[in-house]
Amino acid sequence: MMASLELLPLRRLREEKASREVVRSRHSLEEANRQRDNHNQRLLDYGQWRRQKEDDMFESIRNGKLKPADLDRFKQRIQKLRAQQQQLELDLEHKQQAVDEAALTHEQRRQDLRGAHKALEKIECLYQDQLEEQAHYEAVRAERELEDVIIRPVECFDDFI
Repeated sequence: MMASLELLPLRRLREEKASREVVRSRHSLEEANRQRDNHNQRLLDYGQWRRQKEDDMFESIRNGKLKPADLDRFKQRIQKLRAQQQQLELDLEHKQQAVDEAALTHEQRRQDLRGAHKALEKIECLYQDQLEEQAHYEAVRAERELEDVIIRPVECFDDFI
């Protein structure tokens, strides 16, 4: 009986810790999703702005004379804008990877909690069985003591007869 009695608080602590870890991992997953969604919106906004900026630049070229030095600068600006968008796309991929990792971690924490809960239930059942067994033995012992008390007086009366 002592083994399950000693394990019961430990199993409860493990289950509580696993429960806290599930909450933490859920918050991490929510935060990763939020960051990914914010970054995705930033990428969409930048893409629209870049296209508008390029259109404005092309329009300014059509309306004026373009010198060779201006053409090189124009090409560099276009390349820079597109490189920035590519970097934002790459960053979005990293944000999605963070979401995927957080989702895996959260699922692992949920499985850990289920395992801790099952272990706690098992120990609680063993503990309950031990309590019932002990109560049964106490009842049997009390019944035997009662039988001894009832039988002795009868034996004592036999001596008087």
